[in-house]
Amino acid sequence: MLIKLGKHFVRFFLFLTLLLLSTSGFASILQPFEFTGGESPLVNQVSYLVDSNGELPVEKVVRGHYDQQFSRFETRSTIAQSKDTWFRIAVHNQSASKQPLFLNLQGVLFTEAELVYINQDGELERSISGLKYDFSTRPVSSQYLSFPLPVTHGESQVFYLRILTPFKIYFSPTITDWESFVAEINKNASYGHLFVGLLLGVLVYLLILAVNTEFEAGVAYFSLFVFFAMLVMLYVNGSMMRYLPGNEWLNPKIWLILHAALQTSYILVSQKYFHLRERYPRLNTYLNGCIVFSVGLLIALFFVPLSVLNNIELLFVFHLLLLLLAMNFHVWFKQKENISLFIIGNIGLLVSAALSTVGVTGVSVSQWMAKHAFEFGFCWQAVFFSMALSGRIKRIRNDQNRLLTEAAVASAESKAKSDFIAKMSHEIRTPMNGVLGMVQLLHTTRIDEEQKHYLNVIDSSGKTLLAVINDILDYSKLIAGKAELVYEDFDLEQMLAELNTLFGNIAHGKGLAFNIIFDESAPTRLHGDSTRLRQVLTNLLSNAFKFTDQGAVILKVKSESLSGGRCVLGFVVQDTGIGITEEEQKNLFVDFSQVDMRLTRRYGGTGLGLSICKQFVEMMGGDITVESVYGKGTEFSFSAEMKISEVTNNAQEEPVTTQQDSETKRDKKILVAEDNDINRDVIAGFLNKMGYTPDFASNGKQAVDEVLGDWEKYDLVLMDCEMPLMDGLTATRRIREFEANKLGGARLRIIALTAHASSEYLKNCLDEGMDGYLCKPVTYDQLRTLVTEELDR
Repeated sequence: MLIKLGKHFVRFFLFLTLLLLSTSGFASILQPFEFTGGESPLVNQVSYLVDSNGELPVEKVVRGHYDQQFSRFETRSTIAQSKDTWFRIAVHNQSASKQPLFLNLQGVLFTEAELVYINQDGELERSISGLKYDFSTRPVSSQYLSFPLPVTHGESQVFYLRILTPFKIYFSPTITDWESFVAEINKNASYGHLFVGLLLGVLVYLLILAVNTEFEAGVAYFSLFVFFAMLVMLYVNGSMMRYLPGNEWLNPKIWLILHAALQTSYILVSQKYFHLRERYPRLNTYLNGCIVFSVGLLIALFFVPLSVLNNIELLFVFHLLLLLLAMNFHVWFKQKENISLFIIGNIGLLVSAALSTVGVTGVSVSQWMAKHAFEFGFCWQAVFFSMALSGRIKRIRNDQNRLLTEAAVASAESKAKSDFIAKMSHEIRTPMNGVLGMVQLLHTTRIDEEQKHYLNVIDSSGKTLLAVINDILDYSKLIAGKAELVYEDFDLEQMLAELNTLFGNIAHGKGLAFNIIFDESAPTRLHGDSTRLRQVLTNLLSNAFKFTDQGAVILKVKSESLSGGRCVLGFVVQDTGIGITEEEQKNLFVDFSQVDMRLTRRYGGTGLGLSICKQFVEMMGGDITVESVYGKGTEFSFSAEMKISEVTNNAQEEPVTTQQDSETKRDKKILVAEDNDINRDVIAGFLNKMGYTPDFASNGKQAVDEVLGDWEKYDLVLMDCEMPLMDGLTATRRIREFEANKLGGARLRIIALTAHASSEYLKNCLDEGMDGYLCKPVTYDQLRTLVTEELDR
């Protein structure tokens, strides 16, 4: 009895086990989805099967051979990457609509999507779509992948959907009737147009801003960022697929290519906007490495599976967003810079990316948010970044306008200062011409030694005052950037001979030795600015004699290099004077600097001489240095680069002047136009000593009347530039006009006498038709040389 009961129990257990196994095997076979109309999500109505190797025969899958292996698919789950995944969908159509139903996959980034089913005739039907296929071949011309479902009212049909994708993408299929399908398509298109239109508007605004800012780097980079963001948006929402030819290799990879371009432009915007190279050089270097990494991802497309690269890219983007957001907060708190708009834009993009990713991973978020969060984030960031850039540019422009205003004020002040200095120079030079001129004339009269001493003091003081004026005028030119070198041929030996004569007398008066040591290998005929070179040498030699009471002063000239028709000459000025301490040497070439104010009271000077010398030497391509031992002497050294003149220095015998020639010269008539009585006396005294008897005009109009009244009367005109009624420049212009209109080319020699010493003013004299100029105060030797040359023409 017990044995029979045991046998019946075993049989019952085996039956129950088989029954459970049987029911469990069909547990995944879901009941058909009852579609009644409108749009219905397939919540818990889809089962799936992953074909890891892609080996399952389509015919067997569709005919139900593997139905027991399908598992329930939860909405908002993710699809396995780079594997064929089958979905089983059973539909029972109870809607009243006579239009076909549609399966909307609610996604676009599927490399391949194929709908397979058995039709009423028992035949296999296949419909295929996806990124790798041309848009025109899609079963439904929609940006989202969709399929028509041929199941009529009251009937049921089982469909199998095969999907292959390298992306982990949110998948929430719906079944809709025709009206709902069209409405859904239009709604999604409206959102897409809204976000793309917003980005396009931002891009146009940025391009206008870029043109107005001459394509400032920050605006240009952000314009690229918005452009690539718009392309990513068009790609992800499916709109771009209409214009891309079907390409199995390229189309699925465009997403990664656009992302690499997008994040590269984003890095460039951050680097430029926050000046990372200067503020955070290490972070800047790291971000440069991130750009290289992005390029590396693109190269890896040829070797690494796209699904792997997509996962790497996703992690890389999130790390980059978090890193730059942390940098934003650091700048905000540490640098005290108002970048709130930039931070708000970054936070919006980060949150939207997180929401979109959360939807992909299966966490419950709204369907709209899962679809459009990234679009909203891009637009959010673009708007706030544009506002931040616009504010930054406005501040920069305000700063620029302020700086331009300050520069204009400074330029006006500098011009006023220069004009004032030039005016003072003119006003001082005019009476100085009378002082020094009369001193020269008195030297030619009978005077005793005491009177001669007094005259020498006046002459020395006048020349010292003139040197101060010259220093101030040169300095005003240098700070205004108007000082230029004037190149001409000159004889270095002749210059040194003149310096030897000038400073030889000074040395003799102080009981000092003065020697010039000239290197015979140095060229003597040169092409350069002899005036500036003479000025530097004169300044250094004057200082040497000023601060030396016993011993010697030596000038050395040597050739440092010769090549290609150019030479570098080295000059050394040595003295055995009071010397300069090491501390005082530090400020030796500083404007208005004196080594010791006590020396200023004793020796005089403006403190500008050495500063001017340094700048002139640098203009001539050299440098100036000093070596000194306090109490023992000083040595100044400088170099100057010049061309070697091709003009030969063949000495010619000067013609012997006979008494007849002298009498012929004395017959020459000279007109002097000068309004200052003292200067007229000086010029008259100089010319009388030369044997000439000049006529005088007290203004420019009188000078013009004298010349035009009897044009052949005068052989030379000495024309002051600033006179009442008519200035010398206007008078010269009138005479030149008369010559051109009436005389057919004959020309009277006109020489400017001016207290203006600037090169611009002297050039203006020549441009107005004058043949030369003499700067006041005029010396007897200068006037004699010029008059002789002009009358001998």
